[in-house]
This record gives sequence, structure tokens and C-alpha cells, in this order.
Amino acid sequence: MLANTSRKGFVLPFSLLMLGFTSIMLIAFGSQIGRLGNRLNSYERVSEIQLSTRNIIQIAAAYLVDNLEESGTFTPGNDWEDFDKFLEFASTRGGMEGTYWATVLSTLYSEDIEYWNLSSEVDFVSYLSSDPSVFDTQDRGAVIYKHDKDTYSLISWTGTENTARRYSYGLFTRQYKLENPALELGSFKRVLNQYRSGDDTTLWGDIVFGDVIVFDTITIADLSDPRKIFLGTVSASEIIPPFESFDFTKPSTPVGDYFEGLKNEHLDSLPSTTVEINLSSNYDVLPGVLDSNALPLDEETLLVVSIDPLVESVHKIRVEFEEDGDVILSTLQVLNNGKIDVKRSRTITGRDHKLFVRFDSDILIGDGDAKKMDLINGDYSITVVGDIEVTKSLVYEPLKSFFNNGKSENAQTDVSNQPLGQTEADVSGVNSTLISESSLIEGISLELVSIGGDINFFKETTSSHGVGVMHGDFKAFSNVNDGNPFDDYDDPLIPLTGGSIGLVIESEIPAKGSEFWVYGSLIGESFSSEDLSDFLKRFIAISRSKGGGSSAVSKGFSVVGIRSW
Repeated sequence: MLANTSRKGFVLPFSLLMLGFTSIMLIAFGSQIGRLGNRLNSYERVSEIQLSTRNIIQIAAAYLVDNLEESGTFTPGNDWEDFDKFLEFASTRGGMEGTYWATVLSTLYSEDIEYWNLSSEVDFVSYLSSDPSVFDTQDRGAVIYKHDKDTYSLISWTGTENTARRYSYGLFTRQYKLENPALELGSFKRVLNQYRSGDDTTLWGDIVFGDVIVFDTITIADLSDPRKIFLGTVSASEIIPPFESFDFTKPSTPVGDYFEGLKNEHLDSLPSTTVEINLSSNYDVLPGVLDSNALPLDEETLLVVSIDPLVESVHKIRVEFEEDGDVILSTLQVLNNGKIDVKRSRTITGRDHKLFVRFDSDILIGDGDAKKMDLINGDYSITVVGDIEVTKSLVYEPLKSFFNNGKSENAQTDVSNQPLGQTEADVSGVNSTLISESSLIEGISLELVSIGGDINFFKETTSSHGVGVMHGDFKAFSNVNDGNPFDDYDDPLIPLTGGSIGLVIESEIPAKGSEFWVYGSLIGESFSSEDLSDFLKRFIAISRSKGGGSSAVSKGFSVVGIRSW
């Protein structure tokens, strides 16, 4: 009995002991849970504030785009009073990363920087107050630093009474979308290569800044990424080999209907009022200098130029563009020894309006010296019922310094005979220059259109190294060239002719890097050459937008990156 009583007496104190221990553990666990909950609440608050600063960056970027053209928004220097606090905050986070950020952000102290405090803009503050993605606090805002006209740094912040300020930094660059397709072709007979590093005598590379429409297959070289070749949208029947990460559409309009529509659109754009001249006439009938008095024209008049092959042996009409805006028209006579001589020349003086010209015969552009360039310094729309042969580079006069790369400082003529696009960076640099300097060529443009003929670019590689630079819109449309090629009726018994754009290599120098530039567009039912894929190392096309000679022109912003602290 005594033993049993002792065992029963032990149960109560043991139970009390276990109950006390359990209570202590519950209290400690509850305290820990409470601290953890507070910490989680704090992390959630910090995360919410950081997200707010990132959202403010996006709002500030949108506000910048909407107000970019207003003058007086930016002031020189860095006058943000809290910049030093921000720099110290960013530089003390993340160890070595903070040191790197301190170096980068210190560049905002540059004398060349311009500054805009959006926190003083009533509209911007109102946007922040009405946006639910921005933390509701009094301490929030953004500043913008302008590095140049295309690069901007944005800094935003959000703070509360109970938390330290949090910051975000974003780098934005202005993007330019070119409105016109660079290439509209029925077929494109070239195997396209992605730019890679290499020797300038062996480097191959193709790049297109602008949209591309090809009704046939586009062929990409092995190990080349089409995303590195086409910097715009692509529409093609097929891309081979298939590339999973490259998106493209397929043309929905039949190829014949598409180019017929473009041809009719061009013909409808020509003035209905015409003035005719015959270059076979004597000088007493048609003087050598056709100024505005001898040949009055305006933007509503189409000048129709013809020759009389019965009067003289005429090989072609030659067209030359002068730096001052004049256009020289010459009739070329074939001599007994096979050489070509100039028989008559007329000069159409430069006009302050768009000059519409139609030739009812083949024409030759340039004097055959492939290393030289004709300078375009006017607004020309030239339509040819027949073939167009281009034997020298055609360059917009205000841009000649970017393409005139002859070695001699004493050269009397402008030349383009050295490679310009040896690396992808070189090509991107030229493209950026053309965009930034687009205002130089307002009112300057060239449109060369063949109806029922072909356009061929001839390159004499022995003197030009195979470098061709063509500024303008070059269009070749097939047509029934019967007695009246512009009527609505086409005799089905007469076949279509023309519509091809070609690059003709007259002689090959394997050691040199031939390249072909187009600043504008190529439009035709085919673009090919039997030597194109074997010899031409670089093909570069850069689109130019419609209207008034303006270059790129749909503008927007792209975020390079955003960092939050």
C-alpha cells in the first residue's frame, strides 16, 4: 500500500512540471512567431515600397515621352538636393556591386548633363496620386538626367515615416522605328549571313534596318541568326533553315496583285499635266540650259522626255545629277569603234519643288566610273518606260561626308570606293548617323521607277573595290510595253517584261570586300545576280520613311534596365 501511494503521489508534481515546461515553450514559440511576423511585415512593406519606386520609374518614362518636345524642361547641371544621399545609399548596398554603382552614378555630376525634377511638375504629381501601383505616401518622386538626345537616366524614390527611403534607377534610350519597308521583293536570291568578326577581306555580313517583304523563300546561312540580320518585321513565304525563336508572317496577297497595286499607286501619283521635250531637237529649238524661263515647271507638272532614233544613232539617254541640284540630260551616240560619245546635252536647272520626269526610253545614270558618286541635291521622281542602268554611287549631297571616303585629300571628285561596313558596329554607326542627321535631307529624295524594264547596278570592281552606295527608292515593275504602256488594257498576247533589280559585277577581285548599301528601299519582283552570293560580301539596307525627306520617324523609348534598392 505504501509503495502504491508513493507512486500515485509522484504523478501530480510530474504533471505540473510538464505543464509548466510546455507553457514556457508555448510562450517562447509565440514570441518567436510574433518577431517573425513583424519581420515578414517589414519585408513586405519594403518590397511594396521597392515595387512602388519601380512603378514610378515607368510613369516618369511615359511622362518624358509625352513632354519630350517641350523646350525649357531640362536645365544644365545636377541640382537635385538629395543626390548625395541617393549616391551614398546605392554605393553601400551589395559590397563590390555598390562600389561599381558609385562609379557609374557619379557620372551624373558631369558638366554636360541636364536635369529635370519631375517632383515639381503638378501633372506628374497628380499622376502619382491617382495611380494605385504607387505607394500612398507624401515622400515620393522622380528626377531625370539627360545624357544626350537619345539617352536618359531616371531616379525615383519612395519613403514613409517608419521606413527609410528606397530608390530605383532606370536607363532609357530612344528608339527609332522606320516606317517604310526596306525591301519589297518577289524573290531575293542571296544566302544571308549574320555579321561576325573577321578579316576585312573575308568577312561576310548582311543586315537590314527596316521591314522586309519577300514573297519567296528567304535563305539563311548555317549558324546565322535571322534576328541579327533583320532589325524589323519580316514577311516571307518561308525561312530556311527554320529558326524557332524567329517570328515572321506570310504574305496574304498574291505576288502579282501586290506589285500591280504598287505600280498603279505610283502611276496615280504622277501629275496629269504634262510638258514634252525631245532631246533630239536642235539647240535653237531646245536650248542647252533649261532654266525656269526656258522650261517652266511646277510640282503639278510631269516632264516627258523622248528621243527620235530616226534622227540620230542614240544608244541611251544619260542622266547625271549635279551637286548644285542641276540635272544633265545627254544623248549618247554609238561610234564606229563601239565607243559611246555624247552628242547633245541639256541642263535642267535646280528647282525648289519636286521634279517629276518620265523617260519613254532606256536611261543610263552616271558616266561609268564606279568609284565616283553623283550627288543628289533635289527632290526627284523619275519614271522610265524601259531599263535603268546605274554605273556609279548615288548619294544625298548633305550626307556625302559620311560616304566620301577616298584616300586623297586633294581629290577633285567625291568617291566612295572603300568598305564602310566591315563590322556590325560600323554599320550600326552609319545607321545611327543617318537617323541623327535626318534633318539635313529634308526636301531631298530620289525615286527611280522602271515600268516594264529592269534596274541594274553595274560595279566595276577594279577601280571601286566593289563598293556601291545607293540613296533613294528603286522600283522595278513588270508591264506590257505595247504602243501605250500606261493604258488600262494589256494585250494578253504581249508578254510582261521587266520587274527585276540586279547587281552586275563586271570583274571580280577576290581579295577585296565588295559591299552594297541601300539607304531607302528596293522594290521589285526579283533581286538577284549570278555573282551576288559568291562575290558580294556585305549587303546593307536602311529604310527611309515617307514624306518630306524625313528619315526614321516613329519614336519611342526602350528600357535598358532598372535597378531597385
